[in-house]
Amino acid sequence: MKKSLLIAVSATLFAALCIFGACSFDTPEPQGCQHTLSFCEQTAAACEKEGSLAHWRCTKCGKLFEDGNGAKEIAASAVAIPPTGHSPITRIGRAATCIREGTVETVCSVCGDVVSTRSYADASAHDWGQGVKTGNVTTYTCQNDDSHVRKAIVSDMGASDFTKEELSDVDEVTVSGVSVSFDTAAEASLPAGALSLSVEVVAESEVPQAVKEKIAGDVYAITLSNAAGAITALGGGKATVRLPYSPKAGDDLSALIVYYIDGETLEPIPADYTGGHVVFETAHFAQYAVGMYEGDVCKTLGHAVFEKRTEPTCTEDGKIETICMRCGEVTRSDVLPARGYHAYDEDGKCADCGYQCPHEHRDATGACTQCHQLCVHDFQDGTCADCGYQCPHDDVDDTHVCNLCH
Repeated sequence: MKKSLLIAVSATLFAALCIFGACSFDTPEPQGCQHTLSFCEQTAAACEKEGSLAHWRCTKCGKLFEDGNGAKEIAASAVAIPPTGHSPITRIGRAATCIREGTVETVCSVCGDVVSTRSYADASAHDWGQGVKTGNVTTYTCQNDDSHVRKAIVSDMGASDFTKEELSDVDEVTVSGVSVSFDTAAEASLPAGALSLSVEVVAESEVPQAVKEKIAGDVYAITLSNAAGAITALGGGKATVRLPYSPKAGDDLSALIVYYIDGETLEPIPADYTGGHVVFETAHFAQYAVGMYEGDVCKTLGHAVFEKRTEPTCTEDGKIETICMRCGEVTRSDVLPARGYHAYDEDGKCADCGYQCPHEHRDATGACTQCHQLCVHDFQDGTCADCGYQCPHDDVDDTHVCNLCH
């Protein structure tokens, strides 16, 4: 009786509570993260790494917020600073010589990473040594290849005197480290008799500030003259000038040029770097200095090209490529057809593809008709067991024994 009464009271009480909303059959929502925020300072982006703006981050759930109170949640993309990307410059990795290719590296000037490496050739990169002077002419022999010889009229006194006749017997005139050579038209235009080439390094105090900000070295005043005065025109010909220059850390060789200087006016001239010199052509002599061009040098002044030759093999084509040393663009490519025949070594093996000649056909002397290797005869009764060659017995000793087949 008591048990039934207890059940009835409980049921009545439960119904009353439900009527007044004290119970619910819906699942209650869980409470959100009680954020613990940590301040994240702004970090700068790197070449290949994102940076971030200053923000707050919850150490529990990882959500990001704009403020320290956690009032405004923000996405990760809102604080990300994109990578800056590399700032490439071009430098010589390994200098080429007249007999060996070198490497040009594209390097990031910010982080120092080598972005790319390519080969280049420089047939003019000789190692001339000391030279031997005879009269007014110094003869240099390349230490890399003694077939390369250069003759020059050399002076370290700021000027060099010579005649047009002497000029025709040498490759160039060198004064205080600056070398000048003349093409056929320029040399023909010069007056007969005594000539003088002078090179002066202009004092820094005499160089306008506007010029100093653009150049990367000394200003050279180059003058060609005779008894009548300065020779300013070269009869439609050109002179090739080599200015001494040692690249500095951070120099971008792809932007290397020469400036023709007229007062505060600078005119860019395309130039190439080779073996410690910056080389350019001019139709007149004046003041010049090495500089770095601000802009696309190749687009403005044209490519600085060298020729790279890949020899054909017995089965694969070769090629001759004209490549820009600055930007790496291949401006021309000509195919050298595959030879179509093997390059056999003395063992009858192709040096290109490794094919071993089977020596299937030999001539009367035992020489293979394909690789021309002579058979090492294995004579049996005067006949070679390998190639069938019949010994003629035309070389016998005093005992009438053949010295060839015995």
